[in-house]
Amino acid sequence: MADALRTRFQLAAGGSRRLRRVWLDTFDWRLYRAGNTLEYISGPGAQELALVTPDGERIAAAVPRMSWPRVPGAVPVGLVGERVAPIAGIRALLPVAAAASTPGPRE
Repeated sequence: MADALRTRFQLAAGGSRRLRRVWLDTFDWRLYRAGNTLEYISGPGAQELALVTPDGERIAAAVPRMSWPRVPGAVPVGLVGERVAPIAGIRALLPVAAAASTPGPRE
């Protein structure tokens, strides 16, 4: 069957990988109210912190494994942290939603 499918599709072997996504904000939704979305994505061997700004720009950075809640100053130095810190101030970043998925081969 794989031979028949290869004529029309690109096939890739390998196990599935499970991603966990956690959306973060302050208790009073400061990031959301400023038009931002902050997401922590973790999977086997890699973690990423991604900020989507009000104009739709996505800024992402590889980060070490992190747990939440966490004060913005504990977010690794970089563009994501620089953008989040002034909005969140001293308020902790808390998980406000979470999801787990098994992405397809192109994600």
